[in-house]
Amino acid sequence: MAAYLQHHPGVVALPPAQRTDADILVVVTDLLTNTVTAELRRSAAKTDTPVVLICEQFTDPAVDPMTAAACRIVIALPRRKATRERLLSSIMIAAEGGALMSPRLLGELLRQVEELRRSDNPQGLTAHILTPREVEVLRLTADGLVIPEIARRLDYSERTIRNIIQGILRRLKLRNRTHAVAYALRSGFI
Repeated sequence: MAAYLQHHPGVVALPPAQRTDADILVVVTDLLTNTVTAELRRSAAKTDTPVVLICEQFTDPAVDPMTAAACRIVIALPRRKATRERLLSSIMIAAEGGALMSPRLLGELLRQVEELRRSDNPQGLTAHILTPREVEVLRLTADGLVIPEIARRLDYSERTIRNIIQGILRRLKLRNRTHAVAYALRSGFI
């Protein structure tokens, strides 16, 4: 693969030790094993570099959609189809923020996202989006303000603030305001 890339202007193949500096990570493997997946997850935890995966053999469940998302795999090519032109095209698409997925994989990803959206699990996917008003109430709660202070700060009634908090707790199935603040922090809302 490095030979395919070495003479193309604008593409520089970096040694493995410098992969955290790469714009695109091209991973070539015979099979997408648990070891390879674990390494990709570790890499994804360190950097948001998109991955172009080239695999000798894909079995139907080889690239699970949620695993692909967690590993930042944006393009998966069977090795037999990884011609120089297709590899370069894939790298350019990934560099521009694009992705290519098979219709089967995309359909499965959408199905799983919809399933998570409908689930009762508040930590599933952040499909339980908080409104800006809810985020502001949680942010002020995290700052240590009590309901009367939040109401004055936001120019709402205390009853409205209580309703907002109760709505968050009920919708996300959280126990109390502390749990709601922790959820918002973990989810990156505040």
